Amino acid sequence: ATVSVLYWWEGLAMGDSHQNRMIILGMALLFAVYNLSDSLHIEKFLDPYADLCMNRLELYPGKLHLNNGSWAPKKCILKHFTDEEILRCSSFVPLLSIGDGVGKQIVGHIMASVKNRHSTLTNDNSSVRHLEVVSTRAKLPPNDSPLMRYLSTKAEFVMMSFGLWDFGVHFCGPEAFFDGLMDHIKDIKKKAKPSATLAILNLQHFHPENCHEGTWCRTCVTPERASIYREVIQQASACTGVGILDMTPITKQGKKASPDGVHYMPEVLIPKTDVLMNTMCNKMQLWHPQMKCDEASYIAKWNAEAASKSFPEGCPDYENEYGCPYDDGRAADRFLLRKELMVEAEIEIKQSINREPCTTNAGIYPGKLLPTAGKWSPSECSLKQFNKSEVVQCLTEKPFLSIGDSLGEQVFWHLFNIMKENNTYINRYNASVRHLQERSTRFPFPVDNPHIKFLMNKARMVVISAGLWDFGIHFCGPMTFYKALKEKVLKYRALLKRGATLALYNLHYFFPEKCEIGNWCRACNSKEKIAVFREAVQLVSACTGVGMIDPMGISSQGEKYTFDGTHYFSEVIEPKANLVLNVMCGEGEGLGLWYPALVCDEKAAGLRWARVPDAHNAGEGCPEDANQFGCINDEGESLERYELRHAEIEARKQVVAQQNAKPKCQKHVSLYPGVLSSAGAWIPNNCRLQHFTADKIVSCLNDKPFLSIGDSIGEQFMHYLLARIHTVDPSLTRYTSNARHLELMSTRYPLPKVTDNHVKYLIKEAMMVVISLGMWDFGVHFCSPVVFYESMKEKVLKINSLKQQGAKVALLNLQAFHPEKCDHEEWCRTCNKESRVKVFRQAVQLVAACTGVGMIDHVPITEAGTKYTSDGVHWGDNVMSPKVDVVLNAMCGDEKDSLGLWEPPIECDEQRYFSEWQANSEVMNRAEKCPNSNEFGCPETVDETEKLPVCTTNKEIYPGKLVSGRWIPEKCRLKHWGHEAIVRCLTAKPYLSIGDSIGDQLELYLLSALHSSDPLLSRYDSDSRQLDIFSTRAPVPALKEEHMQYLRNEALIVTMSFGLWDFGIHFCSPSVFYDGLKEKVLRIKSLLQPGAKMALLSLHYFHPEKCEHDLWCRTCFVADKVQIFRQVVELVSVCTGVGLLDTVGITKQGGAYTSDGVHFDNNVLIPKADVLLGAMCPDSSEALELYRPEMKCDEDHYKLEWVDVEAANKWSPGCPLKANDFGCPDEDGERGR
Repeated sequence: ATVSVLYWWEGLAMGDSHQNRMIILGMALLFAVYNLSDSLHIEKFLDPYADLCMNRLELYPGKLHLNNGSWAPKKCILKHFTDEEILRCSSFVPLLSIGDGVGKQIVGHIMASVKNRHSTLTNDNSSVRHLEVVSTRAKLPPNDSPLMRYLSTKAEFVMMSFGLWDFGVHFCGPEAFFDGLMDHIKDIKKKAKPSATLAILNLQHFHPENCHEGTWCRTCVTPERASIYREVIQQASACTGVGILDMTPITKQGKKASPDGVHYMPEVLIPKTDVLMNTMCNKMQLWHPQMKCDEASYIAKWNAEAASKSFPEGCPDYENEYGCPYDDGRAADRFLLRKELMVEAEIEIKQSINREPCTTNAGIYPGKLLPTAGKWSPSECSLKQFNKSEVVQCLTEKPFLSIGDSLGEQVFWHLFNIMKENNTYINRYNASVRHLQERSTRFPFPVDNPHIKFLMNKARMVVISAGLWDFGIHFCGPMTFYKALKEKVLKYRALLKRGATLALYNLHYFFPEKCEIGNWCRACNSKEKIAVFREAVQLVSACTGVGMIDPMGISSQGEKYTFDGTHYFSEVIEPKANLVLNVMCGEGEGLGLWYPALVCDEKAAGLRWARVPDAHNAGEGCPEDANQFGCINDEGESLERYELRHAEIEARKQVVAQQNAKPKCQKHVSLYPGVLSSAGAWIPNNCRLQHFTADKIVSCLNDKPFLSIGDSIGEQFMHYLLARIHTVDPSLTRYTSNARHLELMSTRYPLPKVTDNHVKYLIKEAMMVVISLGMWDFGVHFCSPVVFYESMKEKVLKINSLKQQGAKVALLNLQAFHPEKCDHEEWCRTCNKESRVKVFRQAVQLVAACTGVGMIDHVPITEAGTKYTSDGVHWGDNVMSPKVDVVLNAMCGDEKDSLGLWEPPIECDEQRYFSEWQANSEVMNRAEKCPNSNEFGCPETVDETEKLPVCTTNKEIYPGKLVSGRWIPEKCRLKHWGHEAIVRCLTAKPYLSIGDSIGDQLELYLLSALHSSDPLLSRYDSDSRQLDIFSTRAPVPALKEEHMQYLRNEALIVTMSFGLWDFGIHFCSPSVFYDGLKEKVLRIKSLLQPGAKMALLSLHYFHPEKCEHDLWCRTCFVADKVQIFRQVVELVSVCTGVGLLDTVGITKQGGAYTSDGVHFDNNVLIPKADVLLGAMCPDSSEALELYRPEMKCDEDHYKLEWVDVEAANKWSPGCPLKANDFGCPDEDGERGR
């Protein structure tokens, strides 16, 4: 119609007036709009020239890429939908998901994307909604409910998701599932708009091995049953004509991104969303399986399968709240019993409303477990029940940390899953509810664990759960358990944030008769033993003053709701979690903790426990060989081991007698050789080492306060000493006690300012200072032993100058490491070579010789301690106790009485050792596979550039060479900006980077420098920030946006980085890029505050040969195109008057320091930052002059030149033009497509 009208207009226009022409042209446009209106919302997403996936046969097989969350089919391209496209698609095609959590997760992901573009949208006003109907047995809500009205009036695409609960805890057999599914499909079809498309999700792949212990998905999800239920869905599709959305192959490859075996993380949700969006808005066809609608034949087939007939063992069939229409999977009496329980629960809940609120933890008993409601109903008072929104609010305001075994972890998972429903993007490492796994009290204290930082800085409620492993396969008797748990409780309490609460779980009720045969819980658990261990937990509470949360009464009624005698289903976990919430967030002052009516009398308790025979036996059949820590006393071992142990004790008594006859060790060198005993003592061959008990440690530290400075090797000293101090004063913390630690992981980190609390402590209080450095310097911060020596010497001299008069400073010799005990992926396995450790140890000794600072040597002790390290680097108390003894013997007594420090037999001859080290290539080069994550780069060992003048212009720095994280110009010297200088600069001149990830990388490096001064800073409250605008085609945010406010009111240094996306997947042409970049630069320039400096980053050098195989940078980067786009940036610089920061020469030599061809590590980022800060930080007279290209601002001339360069205007073969979500404003660059 459009073409015919245009021809008609052309004929008439020859003799008609201008007015007639405009009328007829308007008619033509109306025809065009009319004809396109029906398909506009679909066609605008299509690219007719791309080989896009159009059906299921093309979509699979393929590969899931978890690194970027994409599905790569072998036969076609699956279009990825950006946030902007998802918003547009769902606006044109309103979506309603009906069903279980599988569909709900997809909708949650889509809503998050939509909110990124339109923050005011909610679940109630958006065009993407979810109606929760967990099972086909559940009914749809009334027709007048909001979501049913949305179904009948607005939804254009209806996605149904069923099956997850139907073959699990709502199981009634495949026939019942088929009938229920058919009824739901027909009902929804009847109520949906006539124009709506209906689809049903195929049953996804599950990973039961990922399911949490105690959850139904571990016991109910069998592959055989899932296969049958998948066939049920396909038969329902065949019989109703409703197509299938099949994402099963994607989820099958998503095991690593499924934390619970059922739900998936964004890495899988992104491609699942892409499949849905392509179906909704890109005409990808739904799947219609090639099978006939033959209900009778398929039902007979399903019912003949063994997997269809009953629950797998341990699957909680009592959870089927709907009952079954016939006996598939459930006996009739069980159904009637459940109905009775539901009625009983309703009556009990109504009665409890009139009771007074519970005010104490002990007051909740006696009571009754209401399994159908997942509640505990106390007999004498009323316990508040928290709904999901209240749980989210409570845990957001009061972050929660669970520490210990899987009994506490079950409560954590219950709370975490509620938070996850509210925010699908959280994980167990960034949520406000977390769990620190510590199965036994015998496990070493976790030092470098992210949850410890959460404990110290955020957690408001911390609950410890211990005992399950200690009276089982880590059994050593109740007194050993009591002492170990008490020590742990004191350590954790010392680290608490001010105002936080610490509590202990009472050991809950166990049912050993329900344990699997052959499982340790059947062989190790006697009720008498558990009662003693429960009393041990209560005694810890009495002796530390830490209150308790008591779930024992709840679990004692949970026999029907445990599948292994130890862990429980939600009927018990939910009321246990509600108990914790009542303590944390109850009304008024909360429920209050329970303080057992026990006197803190360890001796009397030990005598009571000694009268219980079972409390001192591991249990017949209990796998005592699994006790990886051994026992530190005689309790609880088998007769054979008991006799063997007593023989060892007798032998040890003789050794002790011999030791007592030896003279006291007078010199450090006399400590070695010797033997490390299993009791945690170092026994020198030729003298006697004094052991420091807790009382002696406290006495020593009162006279001589202790400070360790350095890495986590030194930090372990602080933790050990602090635990001993707590035996006298439990209220002391790592910030108020006489044992403190100043964290300085690497010699490359700057010392904090003198205003830092720990530095003040060094200057005014500390009398014993121990420096521990080297672990990171020969590992992930490796440069060379020369660099390590010089950095460490500088630190030691600085610390020595700050200490108060009379204080002793000592260097820890680099200990022995056991890389074979490192975790498989840890850097300590790949970086720790004995030859390198030996040289770095020599470097520490050389520092001691050249500074006059004495040493403490633990190498022989740590060499003998291989049994007492879980990670090859840190130690249990069996090693820490003698290490502390050596330190205190050396530093605590008077000069005459002390052991004295070790003076290594080495002369201060730097040149000799430098030459030896540099001649050894093995110690000068990074170990193979050692992660090159040196955030500081490496300085030149010998700086030959000192004689050269300082560089004054950006142009002068070329030519030059890239050496060990520094740029060395041939003709001048480029100033290096260390962390302290960066902090000074950005504090005075706040920085903002605008643009793509090239600038983002540079900003993150500068932010890391600010973190060295203040670790609590984020990129939203620091003086270094990034405003993400990937492409010149993307809009600049509104002025009210946070970073735009920062630009206008605070930023004094502004850089812009564009081009990476514009000549890649957002490619149009050089002219389009020029216009977009110029507009952005002028816009930002107009918003600068007075005195602010602005610069453009030159398009750096790329290394497409290093791109990953399936990345667009391999196919889109053509050298001629990059050169033209670099010239575009230079022309924008000339025409806007904004100078350039040119780092092309640096990035050109950085091929060895990029893993993807585009981004670089610190070996390149550091010199780039040196150029940036040299130009922007100093005053004008001292600043490095920005690069000003020698070209005229002649836009027309250059645009004509660019058109003649074919590579700059043509799409590169294989470059994914589908990703250009902005389109092109004109034909430039499109002809080649």
